[in-house]
Amino acid sequence: RAKQLTIEVGRTGQSIVATLSDDGIGMQRAPQRNGMIGMRERIEANGGTVFVSDMPGGGFRLRIEIPSDQTP
Repeated sequence: RAKQLTIEVGRTGQSIVATLSDDGIGMQRAPQRNGMIGMRERIEANGGTVFVSDMPGGGFRLRIEIPSDQTP
């Protein structure tokens, strides 16, 4: 039900960070299914982390941090 999706990509320290947020219904009504589980498994297998949360006032946020093999 989201009408807008925002994607931000950048670096913090020695990690590449991607944050995706929308104005939809949030994760309360969107349980983790195979797509989200598979993505989390692949990212964590490569030393990364996944953070999933609701946005204040509604919506969904996904933040992915993946170690970079290059120095900043």
